[in-house]
Amino acid sequence: MNRKRSFEDLLGLQVKALFLDSGKTKVITGVLREVNENYIIVNDVVIGLGPSFISCIPQGGKYEQF
Repeated sequence: MNRKRSFEDLLGLQVKALFLDSGKTKVITGVLREVNENYIIVNDVVIGLGPSFISCIPQGGKYEQF
């Protein structure tokens, strides 16, 4: 499955993203603003899609994109 296409389906949605940072699991909740082959942006947080990335799942309804 094309990961970028899956994330594009979540653009503008409230999501929860999990990733590792210095060995600790971090959780960011907010609106998925941008999708790229190498990263996603949730609110103002850039999350790399490398080996530290865990997941990004929808949490609610559609929100207006700025």
